[in-house]
Amino acid sequence: MIFFDLDGVLRDLSGAVGYNPQSWEDLAPNGIGICDYLNSHKEVFVNALPTEYLAVANLFEYPRIITHQEIDWIPYTKLWVKRYLPKAKVTYVNHPFEKLDILGDNGILIEDYPYFPDNSKVIIIDKPYNRIASGCLARVHNVNELKEILGL
Repeated sequence: MIFFDLDGVLRDLSGAVGYNPQSWEDLAPNGIGICDYLNSHKEVFVNALPTEYLAVANLFEYPRIITHQEIDWIPYTKLWVKRYLPKAKVTYVNHPFEKLDILGDNGILIEDYPYFPDNSKVIIIDKPYNRIASGCLARVHNVNELKEILGL
């Protein structure tokens, strides 16, 4: 079973904010943390454009999304999902590590988060900020690589 993370994989929050983080800790353009920025600009969750990987998710009849969102971000995220992934089944988690629990024995997660304790079931979408991640099932650099790995 294939699961997709949302932000950084299918939804381009970085592009909507106007920065290209080189590390997970990089600040937003105005010098505050990205979560603080997003809390003050929740329209970004609705207005962010999809990434090129959205096309891969939409190859599945009912894409499965696992996403870590602050509670007050979820209504905005639901609007985005309704627009771009209307048939998606979305699971919201309180912490990124909870995503691994949902995978079960045969699940694979397509993700950009670099700090999982075990990446053996993670296909990581290559970004400068996640190059520290190791032990991944695979690291992909473009849509064609992801399609090939997934056998699509």
